[in-house]
Amino acid sequence: MMRIVNAPATICGMNEIDVTKMSLGMKARVEIDALPTEKFTGTIRKIAPASKDASQTGGVAEASADSVVRYEVEIHLDGNSP
Repeated sequence: MMRIVNAPATICGMNEIDVTKMSLGMKARVEIDALPTEKFTGTIRKIAPASKDASQTGGVAEASADSVVRYEVEIHLDGNSP
């Protein structure tokens, strides 16, 4: 899942295994299924301190249908992205 917020920024729902490999200021590449030939680059600016499920349920993580814990990650896109 991804949503555009105040372009040129996007918020992505990343699984907890991938989030452990991320840090603020890290370069990122964003690929969008609907635009398979375009690659966007940017910088990680925010990583949610709690999973999306936990923040919506008052700090208690609930199992989702796919049982993957996701964290919101905000990526500011570079100006040279297509």
